[in-house]
Amino acid sequence: MTRGQKTADRRVRESYSARAAEYTALLGDMSHSVIHADADELPSLLAAARRLLRTGGHLLLGFFDGPDGEPFAHAVTTAHFWSIRGMTELLEGAGFSVVDGEARIQEGRRPHASISAVAV
Repeated sequence: MTRGQKTADRRVRESYSARAAEYTALLGDMSHSVIHADADELPSLLAAARRLLRTGGHLLLGFFDGPDGEPFAHAVTTAHFWSIRGMTELLEGAGFSVVDGEARIQEGRRPHASISAVAV
């Protein structure tokens, strides 16, 4: 490998790392935003996530499991429950295909759920 190729490879790695960190920050923060978004805001939030991802890109989304859109008091501001079925419908409407979903209950905590989806 030539010196020029090594330099190009390093620049690609650095560029990828910077973009990966940026996307991780944007999408990682999205889970926090999803729980606080009401039913009117959530479709546009999910559509924005879809625009950030290339076709075939993966999204793992965590949320509180419960009746769709039902509000509850949370530490900072009102949050909302979503069922796996309801969130699946919203994700599919935003351009994702759901791969898997799971719900979990831990004693003394609100029910949680997560969905793994692919941008289509």
